[in-house]
Amino acid sequence: MEQWVSETEKPKRLEFRIDRIIMDPYYVKTHPFPLKHPNACIINSTGIKEGDYETISAGYWCKLSLPKRDQPYTIKFGGTTDINTDNGPTEFHTEVTYEVTVA
Repeated sequence: MEQWVSETEKPKRLEFRIDRIIMDPYYVKTHPFPLKHPNACIINSTGIKEGDYETISAGYWCKLSLPKRDQPYTIKFGGTTDINTDNGPTEFHTEVTYEVTVA
C-alpha cells in the first residue's frame, strides 16, 4: 500500500490551472485508516470482496478563493508518473478538463 502511495508523491509532470492561471498544488497523505467495503456493487462489480480493509488516501490539492457567480471557468488538471504493475513498470497519464459555471 505504501509503495502505491509513494508512486504518486513525485510525478514526472503535474498540472493544475484555472482559466490559464497556473495553481500550486500541494500533496496530502493520510495515515492508514480502516475502510468497510459493503457488498453493494450490483452492476460492474469491482471484484473487491465485502469486508474491512486498511487504506490510505493521497493526492494533490489546491486552495481556491471563492469564485464569481454566473461566470464560466475552465479547470484543467492532470499529470504523468511511473507506476509498477504486475507486468512491470509503466507510465500512467491522466488529463481532465471541466467547464463550469458557479450558480
